[in-house]
Amino acid sequence: MTAVGGTNSVRNVPNTTLWPDSGGGLSKVYNRPSWQDSVSGITKSTKRSFPDITMEGTSGTSESSPLFAAVLALAAQAKGGRLGQVNTALYTGKLAGVVDVTSGNNTFNGVTGFAAAKGFDIVSGWGTIDAAKFVPSLVAALR
Repeated sequence: MTAVGGTNSVRNVPNTTLWPDSGGGLSKVYNRPSWQDSVSGITKSTKRSFPDITMEGTSGTSESSPLFAAVLALAAQAKGGRLGQVNTALYTGKLAGVVDVTSGNNTFNGVTGFAAAKGFDIVSGWGTIDAAKFVPSLVAALR
């Protein structure tokens, strides 16, 4: 399962700022899946980090999750069949069309959260996507 977080568009820099009410963090229940081993040095945890990716979410993740599902539907159509495990490809860190989210945090009401940073981070995952570049790259990676 791919966990999707939210971003905000900033004038002239779309989707590079974390949505202020974005969730994200480390699970207290689920162990880190093997495909997240590549970021264990960043998360410094044996638990599942989420989200994996972020999308426009000014109306919440009820906006960003369907947007990512639509992008995956385009990829499935381009591939001509099921995609399989998307996170395996996502966590190689080599997919084209991934746009880093480097600004914002999810600190809320006095509780310190996580900050977006260069590359993978706990609160925005790999960042957001440019679908025109991401879809063909994902399809190629899953062949």
